[in-house]
This record gives sequence, C-alpha cells and structure tokens, in this order.
Amino acid sequence: MSDNATQVTIYRVGELGAFSQTTLMLTPGRYVAVGTRPGYRDVREEFVVGIDDQPEAVVVQCSEQLAALDRR
Repeated sequence: MSDNATQVTIYRVGELGAFSQTTLMLTPGRYVAVGTRPGYRDVREEFVVGIDDQPEAVVVQCSEQLAALDRR
C-alpha cells in the first residue's frame, strides 16, 4: 500500500511506480522496498515472504516533509 505520490521500488524485483494499492506474487525470501518522493524523506521497508505465510500488507509511503533550503 502507498499514497499515490511515493515512487516505490522493490530491490531484486523492479520499479512499481506510484499507487495506492497493488498485489504482487513474490517467491519466499527477504525483500527491501524503497519509497521516494521529491521534498520528502525517503523510506525503506524490509519484509520477509515465507513459504506458507498469509500475505501481510507492506506500507511504503514518504510522509515526512523536508524543510525547504534557502539557497542564495
């Protein structure tokens, strides 16, 4: 899940882009999802997909706005 503004990438899988909700079929293993959004702090979510686990929602959204820099 995301916020339709954060660009999401899952390492070893690919770029997913911006979305509010999506579903993926992933093989068991450890994954890292990274979210980027201009003017916001990047986020990183690590998660594990098990063999017989019920899928859990992973939320990747940049919500911490950065302070504007005064560059003169």
